[in-house]
Amino acid sequence: MVKSGIGKSAFLNDSRKLVLSVLLVSMAVFFVTGAFADHSNGSDDPLENFNIILAVNGHDSSNLEADFIHRCALTSPIVATCIIFESENVGDHKLSQVEYIITKDQYLQLPFRERQNWHNHAVELTPERGEPSCVSLPEGLECGVLVDILHTTYGKVVTLWDPSDALPSYPPYIYAVDSPFALLQDLNNNLHNEWDKGDESTSSAGIINETPDIDPDPTCELPEDLQLDYRSIDTGDVVSLLGITEFDNQEIDYFRGDLESEGNDADGRGRFRVDGTTVDGDDFRLYVSRFDAQEIVDGDCDSVTWVSEGQGDVRGLPGGTQRVEFEIFTTYNFNTGFMYAIAYNDDEVVFEFTDMEDINF
Repeated sequence: MVKSGIGKSAFLNDSRKLVLSVLLVSMAVFFVTGAFADHSNGSDDPLENFNIILAVNGHDSSNLEADFIHRCALTSPIVATCIIFESENVGDHKLSQVEYIITKDQYLQLPFRERQNWHNHAVELTPERGEPSCVSLPEGLECGVLVDILHTTYGKVVTLWDPSDALPSYPPYIYAVDSPFALLQDLNNNLHNEWDKGDESTSSAGIINETPDIDPDPTCELPEDLQLDYRSIDTGDVVSLLGITEFDNQEIDYFRGDLESEGNDADGRGRFRVDGTTVDGDDFRLYVSRFDAQEIVDGDCDSVTWVSEGQGDVRGLPGGTQRVEFEIFTTYNFNTGFMYAIAYNDDEVVFEFTDMEDINF
């Protein structure tokens, strides 16, 4: 079975290949919402809104040729939600999977560690993988238009009951439908040279071997001499801190710094302070007086992600003051001015912050 489980080390070693996959598909949110705007029936019964029905193969880890019926509904604020049934036995369909579909802009808002769980539909919906068959669509929605739009989106498939299992006895898992195995290319060591079908934005060309030196959108590049000053005051949320994920209250007092880049090399400093109270009533403070930028990990005209090294003190938690050292990955969105940060010590998450807004934006 193809199940997602990428550790930090694999993620870092393969980051540039993942980055290219992120850069290869572009779309605007209004295009998707505009194209689908008139196709929801507005019913209070959520099942009646699952009126977009497609057949797509490659979702069964034991039988990739098996068709799976997707019943999809427009779902605000994302693009759609699909409930997926295996269709091997007519009249005896099993609810096998659930898929969420989002836009590229929403994909870029995901935490960096979460992006590995999503697949690019420009990869999945190609002749190599099998074009979807439109079984039933709302009136006025054409199959070709639907597929073209889906090519610009990202999906996450959660398997609840793999048809190869007699009972739904396996824990739910993310199914990597764009893996080399699901693409029927896991034994093809020359894939990057032979991938001559489908859309030119198909990112599977770099899955096995080195990523080809291509740039389908040369206008969307990270500036070579990037200069960024960011300053967030009393915005954002603490997702986790030293394994704590529930708080009575929490506040990122400030998260500020600067960044300069030349190619992949990065220079700059940052600092931040976080205060809060745990659900056990412990008042804590995390103070980092300095973290230093090291390298650009990801970047285009929409956002930049860089890695820094730093250390700081956590006070107020049981056990007394703790000294923490970390590598912090910070993502800055040029379109919104929002920032996301996650820090590691070895393979452990030290802290994670989200939705910090740059007041200089």
